[in-house]
Amino acid sequence: MPSRCTYAITVEKQSGAGWPVTVKITQEEMLPVQIAGVLTLALDELRADVAPRAYGERLGRALFCGGVRDAFIRALAGRVDPLHVLLTLEADELRPLAWEYLCGPLGEGDDFLGLDQRVAYSRFLTSGVTRQFRPLRRDRLRALVVVANPAGLADYRLQPFDARAALDAVTAALAMPIDILGNFPAARGPATLDALCEALTQDEYPILHVVAHGQFIATRSESVVYLENKEGHVEPCSQTKLSERLGVLLGAPALRLLRLMRERE
Repeated sequence: MPSRCTYAITVEKQSGAGWPVTVKITQEEMLPVQIAGVLTLALDELRADVAPRAYGERLGRALFCGGVRDAFIRALAGRVDPLHVLLTLEADELRPLAWEYLCGPLGEGDDFLGLDQRVAYSRFLTSGVTRQFRPLRRDRLRALVVVANPAGLADYRLQPFDARAALDAVTAALAMPIDILGNFPAARGPATLDALCEALTQDEYPILHVVAHGQFIATRSESVVYLENKEGHVEPCSQTKLSERLGVLLGAPALRLLRLMRERE
């Protein structure tokens, strides 16, 4: 059976004219290998490259240079299973860059890491939540699924969707016990903000999955998700309102939902 090989890249906070880079290569039954390098990058010039390939090649040439590039080529050579590449960015100013376009030395030239099946490319995202939570245990996995398909969507130029089909798809994908908020016989309550807060207060849900219409309102500079009210009609819930209601709850899924809405902006 092929052994798993991980090529973990950490870009540290800026020091002088560049950002220190540390690469740790780990493989089963072998001692880990560590390589040090420096990322030197002109951010203004990078942002001027609007074409994905030009952007990714410039980013890749800055990251994969010297010993870092040589170690990548050696780690990839002759493998029959994917090389797991994990990128961690400790430098805040580098996180907004389009790292999904990153190119690397995959052959005669550079190419997108995310498109090459010889590479399992992923990026480690640090959490914006400072609270501590209990460890996630498999035997306690349970999801709260909110399916909001209220009456009156046409008033907001939105189309109703097949709520049952959506719920069936989510249930099959999660493959774990769930509780439902929505217009279903087995639901624990309606898909309202009050019912959501009550459920997250009364029970512990490591996973929250919301199926609903939503959009970013440019004139208000915030996101809106379309839940329902007690009568089953549309009730737009702004990011501000959700922040006020969910921000005081202890549940990690509530905090994660707010973070995702902010990232969509």
